[in-house]
Amino acid sequence: MPDGREFYIESKKQTIAQILLADTEYIVCTYPKVWSEKKYLIYVGERNGNKFEIHCFPQKSYLRVENEELFEALKEEWSFTLVSRKDTSHTKISPVYIQESDPILSDQEKKHAERIVNAVWVLTKLENDHKRKNQSIMKVDSADLFDVYHAFIGQLEHLLRDVKRSYRETTERTRVIRGRLSNRGRVNLVMRPSNRFECIFDEFVVQAPVYKIISTCLDIVLNADFHSSFLWLHKQFTEMRQQGQVHVRTLAGVEAFPRNLARSELRRLQRRLPRRFRSFEPLLPLMKRILDDDASQLVDQDELATSVRIVHEADSEKVWEKFLENGLKLFGHQVEDQAEYDRTWNVGGTKELDILLNGGVELVDAKYYSKLGEVRGSGNQYQMFFYMFAQFALNMDDPDNKRPKRITLVYPLSDEEEEIQQETHVLEDERMGEIFTTLYTAVPQDQFPPLRTLGVPLPGPDVIEELSDTILHGGNWVKKYFEEYFSEFGAQFYRN
Repeated sequence: MPDGREFYIESKKQTIAQILLADTEYIVCTYPKVWSEKKYLIYVGERNGNKFEIHCFPQKSYLRVENEELFEALKEEWSFTLVSRKDTSHTKISPVYIQESDPILSDQEKKHAERIVNAVWVLTKLENDHKRKNQSIMKVDSADLFDVYHAFIGQLEHLLRDVKRSYRETTERTRVIRGRLSNRGRVNLVMRPSNRFECIFDEFVVQAPVYKIISTCLDIVLNADFHSSFLWLHKQFTEMRQQGQVHVRTLAGVEAFPRNLARSELRRLQRRLPRRFRSFEPLLPLMKRILDDDASQLVDQDELATSVRIVHEADSEKVWEKFLENGLKLFGHQVEDQAEYDRTWNVGGTKELDILLNGGVELVDAKYYSKLGEVRGSGNQYQMFFYMFAQFALNMDDPDNKRPKRITLVYPLSDEEEEIQQETHVLEDERMGEIFTTLYTAVPQDQFPPLRTLGVPLPGPDVIEELSDTILHGGNWVKKYFEEYFSEFGAQFYRN
């Protein structure tokens, strides 16, 4: 193997990317840094007669990269730092190859990289499933093309529910009188009697320009060459095409514009969109991107050999937060997500607490750190101190209002850990305690709320695979995880 180059990949996100490079499909995946794996795994094999590779490595990795062409293609989406070979501040991870053709490896060993990708996909869905069901894209020009297609198909679902049809005046010879006779029809009725009549009538059709442009874009989307040897990824492509076919049937009879005419008509609509089609305005930038990309592909055929797109991406801190929320709800806790407090001196908007539990009896902040020392850092302590006083300040004279009895920082443990770990720290400064008592004499409180650090194991690929039936059937796999492995999790928090 060649020496390759060494990169440090700084990433706080769990990401799955698909790269089509020449005759090979690559799946590149960053998995949680707290997992015990700590390897750069490369699976090499074939799927459906095509070359197929999976590259998996942990977040914040220092990698020795042998396939430089692959990582050069990825640079468009990820930021890599070239590391000096003399740098000893990072532990370098060299590739570990899993060859499909290796007769020594078991089937389980050959599928290990695939299990990691599947597990990351399941975790990213925790955040994505809780996002607002809004198909809009903030930066259409820079968004991945599949995401643009998917947003376009998704927005059409409600826009085409009540198709606004338009009337067109038509002159035609018919066997029955429709509408009214034309002038020539009246003359022929007397001068040239016949069983056919020339009539003028309004025909009820769907031929508004916006519908013709939509039909053109649907044709482009349905003929896009999205495919994957990864089954769940290929399923996404297939589902999008199926939804597109439904819209095509809704617009049956609409004559699609030629591509060039569709672009010019779209520019006209962007300048002045008819009032009755104002609800279609968010669709215009998506259609522009689809048509522009189609035109660029016709001009630049060389770039078609390389395709890079982010399949799934989620912020690890948000994934961890949603994982905890699901677990707490399972045990009957009341969870308020992102509770807002005014900032100190009311400067700069609001501060948001990850989880306000049971009306404020316990304040919980999800911290995605791999080291306990980072969790207990002074910055986190000051932050939780603010949240505690801000919660006390709400209705501070109301004795029925719940006051926080404890503030908790929850961080992930390795998937190899078998127990929940916690430490509780009480206030040692007597003067601070006296100030607290003076401020809140009207509110009975046994003690100054202690600070607790709570470590909870984040499930790894093997455990997530065991729960795959629950995942695939839309069930709450987090619920099953806590029930089977950490049934005591719910009892770790105050209820009232």
